Order: sequence, then structure tokens, then C-alpha cells
Amino acid sequence: MKKILWLCCAALFASCAREIPGGGLVWGSDTLSRSGTHDVVALIYPVAREGVASDSINRTLEYYLKQLFAGDSVAASDVTLAQAVDSLLAHKNRDTVTAHMPYQLYCEGSYYTKGFLTSVWLQTYAFTGGAHGLTLSKCFNFDNRTGELLPLEALVSDTARLSELNREAFRKFLAQQSFTQEEVDSYLFVKPDELPLPQNIGFDSTGVKMLYNPYEIAAYVFGQSEYAVPYDQAKAVLSKIARGK
Repeated sequence: MKKILWLCCAALFASCAREIPGGGLVWGSDTLSRSGTHDVVALIYPVAREGVASDSINRTLEYYLKQLFAGDSVAASDVTLAQAVDSLLAHKNRDTVTAHMPYQLYCEGSYYTKGFLTSVWLQTYAFTGGAHGLTLSKCFNFDNRTGELLPLEALVSDTARLSELNREAFRKFLAQQSFTQEEVDSYLFVKPDELPLPQNIGFDSTGVKMLYNPYEIAAYVFGQSEYAVPYDQAKAVLSKIARGK
């Protein structure tokens, strides 16, 4: 009987000592919407639940969203997301000029978990009048165990080699576009052989995801440039957490 009890205790201790896959996070989504005569705000964004790092991760994501709305008179750290949205719209509609101008902001998000790493992508579309709106994406790479926002240096051991792989993947991406070579030469701000790494690098099921927002490397008409370096090509330059271990 004592032997059985000892084995049960040992098994319980071993199970507690093991790290919970994915850092114990359960992902869901939150929404926030406002609408008026000229205004539409519709946000759908990922939220982390149940993990020890969930509060830290959610604060980072919400702070980014609040900064989209917090003006000079509102500090993003001092208000909720709903208060930031309401404050901006109220300020806009008190002004006799801006009250009749459109304000539309849409946000949607996605996430991809790989071991103890989660990449969260937030994409926003804003239209405040003029010829067109603007679509922007932002990537956040989190350590699920701590909630730490990981810089590129924590994910990649050789950025020079990743730059080479990125340029190769970008050339393949260009070949799949409908633009003529003359249009590509006209739209791009930088030669493909001199392409810098994008500011937004994350992970999804296809590999190391690369994304350039409009105006970063090309004119607006070129749109977002989004593609991936496959894992089998990039794994040699990825850190342990970026490899999903």
C-alpha cells in the first residue's frame, strides 16, 4: 500500500514539474464597436486567457490599440480602450469641421502558437477622408510563459543569413504579382538585392512570416507585401523558442 501511495505521489510531482504546453494560455477574442452618422469603429482582437502571462500579454496588445485613439489630451496608460475610443470620437464631433468628416477604423487580429511562442498579428484599416484609407499590420511575438515581448534578437541567431533568405523569398513573391517589371521598378523604393528585413516578422503555419506595410519599401499602390520563409530553410537561424522547443 505504501509503495502504491509513493508511486502516486511521484507521478503527481512529475506532472506538476512539467511545463504546460503553450505556457498554459487559452486564446479567445474581444470586440468593441461604435457607430454614428460619420463614424464607425469595429475592433475584433485576440486576448489571452487562463495563463500566468495572460495579463501581461493583454496589456501589451490593449496599449497598442489604445494608442490608435489616444490623442495629445489622453494618455493611453490612464484610460481603458473603450474610454480612448469614446474620447477621440467625442473630441472629433465637438469640432464643427471634423464633425462632418468620416472616421472609420476597423481592426482584426490573428494568432499562431508554436511551443512557448505566440505570434499575434493585428491589422487595422483607417479611413478619415481623402482618396483612400490605409491598412497597417503589426506583429507581436510573446513568450507564453512570461508574457515578454520578444525582440528579433531573441528569435534569430543570424540576421544576416535571414536577410538573404528574405530577399530570396521576396523575389519569389514579386514573380507572383501581376505588376509588370516596369511597374515594379517604379513602385519599389529599394532594390530587391538591398532589401532590409521588415519591421514585422512573426510566425505562422507556413514559416517565418515577413510583412512590409504600405510606404515602407514601395508606393501605396503596391499594397502590403506579405510572404513567408519556409521553416525548413530558416530553422538553422532560429532560436530554440522560435523553433517551437
